[in-house]
Amino acid sequence: MTLGLAAHQAAMIAAVLSLMLGLAGCGGSDSEKTTTDKAMKAFCSAYTTLPDRASVRASIRAWSTGFAEIAPPDGMPDRVRTGMHLQSEASTGVAPSTSDEAVALNEFHAWATEHCGNPPITLKAR
Repeated sequence: MTLGLAAHQAAMIAAVLSLMLGLAGCGGSDSEKTTTDKAMKAFCSAYTTLPDRASVRASIRAWSTGFAEIAPPDGMPDRVRTGMHLQSEASTGVAPSTSDEAVALNEFHAWATEHCGNPPITLKAR
């Protein structure tokens, strides 16, 4: 399902505003920034590294389930968090069942790629 132009523009504006607010931040302490940086590094490492397993299928399954084991970094929007949860379920064969879930999964990958770089595998929607 594709979003209409107006809905797409609204989503883009919301994403830009969210990013701007996140970048503006409230300052916070050095320890909060260090914790946030560590969480983001752990997330990005999980997103961009394919675990070494006996088979490609096992590696991809381990990559997907890894998202259930790490905390989402601060600043990750709720819908993107939903997509992260859906990605962790994908390894068990659970596919998005609604168009909203499919959009959330796509938003997760777009957000993660923007913040971390490309995943170690090519992702295709079903």
